[in-house]
Amino acid sequence: MYSAIKKDGQPLYKLARQGKNVPREPRRVTVKSLTLTEWDPPDFQLRIECGSGFYARSLAHDLGQEPRLRRAYDIAPSRKGREFHIEDSVSIDELTAGANDDSWTRHLLKPDYVLKHFDAICIGSQQTAAFTHGRAIDVAHNSSESGEVQVSVYAKSGELLGLGFHDAATSRLRPAKVFHAAIESSGATQI
Repeated sequence: MYSAIKKDGQPLYKLARQGKNVPREPRRVTVKSLTLTEWDPPDFQLRIECGSGFYARSLAHDLGQEPRLRRAYDIAPSRKGREFHIEDSVSIDELTAGANDDSWTRHLLKPDYVLKHFDAICIGSQQTAAFTHGRAIDVAHNSSESGEVQVSVYAKSGELLGLGFHDAATSRLRPAKVFHAAIESSGATQI
């Protein structure tokens, strides 16, 4: 029950914390690949590439019901393009100690840290206004991939504006997600 899905208005994870076990309906999810990367019975390691709505902890729980497999499990969130390492983590005590003087903020990563696996496109001020208003723009960009590729989009100032899809064949960049701060700095009208 490691899920934000709701049952009678309550997220399942909250019910689980209360010790309640709620029957759940099976859901269709996308698993692009599931690879056994290590096998040392009864221990094993899987690499999973999946879509949204997939809960690795639920899979681990289900696998733990198999008597031949270990019931304890460890989930390591290793996602494509994201390089987080336990040795870079910060303890709660370290964060709490910095609460009074805001020194905890030195541990924050820039939001685009998780986007570094995307190609980046930098656009000019007129293009920025159009992009942040949700309009597709023409911008040349060399990509090793064909068809539409997801890219991170930056203003010349270095500000992350959002995510988009760029088609190298047509040189069209269409917004997929424009960030709120980017809209404010571009002078776009809020509705």
